[in-house]
Amino acid sequence: MSKAISFKLVGSFGYRENYAAHCWDGFGDCPQGWKNKSGDEVLFIDGLTLQNVQEDLDDFENIAMQLIGNHCWSDEYSEQYFLGFHVERSNAWNKEEIVDAYCDWYEDIENDEIFTPEPDVFNKYELLAEELGLY
Repeated sequence: MSKAISFKLVGSFGYRENYAAHCWDGFGDCPQGWKNKSGDEVLFIDGLTLQNVQEDLDDFENIAMQLIGNHCWSDEYSEQYFLGFHVERSNAWNKEEIVDAYCDWYEDIENDEIFTPEPDVFNKYELLAEELGLY
């Protein structure tokens, strides 16, 4: 039984800090010495189908845009700002699933058993190969 492919809409945010503000006494203009730091990724929508991604992505992005403000801020000391959206596989095969499938297959070969792999094992390798761009 193969795993159905689904996708998620993720928002990326940048973060920067005003290092010059550390010595600011609060009077006059705040000195400016911004340094880009890390950022965050926020999951907005999960469980999208390929059809959703191909046909309805703009609608989902518009919905998520209404929530962006909850993750952005700015003051004299630091700020977090929105960079953009990207789509990822939400249920990509994890390492453990791939290793389990390989180990089951390899164990049968080592024991000289007649091996007829489950279709799911081939599906895992096929999906992994596609993700890695092998074919």
